[in-house]
Amino acid sequence: MSLGLGQPIFVSAEHGRGESELREAVLQKVGLPPKAPGSEVARVRPENGRIPGPICICFIGRPNVGKSSLANRLLRSDRLIVNDLAGTTRDSVELPFEFRGRDKKMYPFRLIDTAGIKSATKLSSSVEYFSRLRSLDAMQRSDVVFLVLDAIDGVTQQDKAIAGEAVKDRKPIAVIVNKWDLVHEAFKRHGGIAGAKSERDYREKYEKALFDRLFFTPGAPLIFVSAVSGFEVDRMLNAAVKLHRTLDKKLPTARLNETLARLAERTPPPSIGARRFKIYYATQTGNRPFRIKVFCNREERLSESYRRYLEAGLVKEFDLSGCPIEFDLVGKPRGDAVDRSGWK
Repeated sequence: MSLGLGQPIFVSAEHGRGESELREAVLQKVGLPPKAPGSEVARVRPENGRIPGPICICFIGRPNVGKSSLANRLLRSDRLIVNDLAGTTRDSVELPFEFRGRDKKMYPFRLIDTAGIKSATKLSSSVEYFSRLRSLDAMQRSDVVFLVLDAIDGVTQQDKAIAGEAVKDRKPIAVIVNKWDLVHEAFKRHGGIAGAKSERDYREKYEKALFDRLFFTPGAPLIFVSAVSGFEVDRMLNAAVKLHRTLDKKLPTARLNETLARLAERTPPPSIGARRFKIYYATQTGNRPFRIKVFCNREERLSESYRRYLEAGLVKEFDLSGCPIEFDLVGKPRGDAVDRSGWK
């Protein structure tokens, strides 16, 4: 800066650090390249008054589950480093691309390839520590999160912890089970996998075990893919398009209240201090994530398990699979505060 050349950008060509900052600085100076004639045909139009932009997606998961391989398959290139050695990706790399959806429209995407997220207790260096922070930051900046699991390893405790980070950030999630080519080969050439009668049986058991462990991701799309063969990879982007659209839904107030009343009647909330949690009225107040203001008797009486029950019920009723719901609880005032607050 003392030379009058502006703010420096610190990069590493070997490890890819600072690439996204450098790319952004270049674009600010030279602008986007002109579009070829006809390339704007059938593009996505603004919906619900929201200005359309690239759907930002990122892959999150443990090291070596194939996140960069999936990114390369999506981009139909080898622009991202892939290596069998766990932890090859150290920084979050952002790359734009386009995808033609099932509806034949072209959707702009921005892909963030992240480093594998290790447990905070297993970080062996400052590089791994800051790499983990950058991956979590990339997740916060994404519109849709792809949680990548290993088809052979199943769901580990670290997978569960990573999914919990996405849920905590209220991000829509699609669960991607990668390396399905290894499962296919195991049943085709190597006599199968212990405990499963067939590839289909293995898949059904994997799915059941997955949602038993990731019970806090109600309705999240589950897609079995292979970065090596390209099996079902396009389904990931179609799922992202659907999730992105779903996030703009409006939930009719009358139907919302009828659904919550029906859920409470079917399974009453547990008693806390000799009294039960009770909902008087609910209304949607926002999107991305879905925000629902709930007027109730006492907000502290809503247990975490019952909150998940209500969320799962709303996800099913309004077809919000994979989309987060946030409840804003407003407890009934006591005594003299009743009239001033608007409660009747």
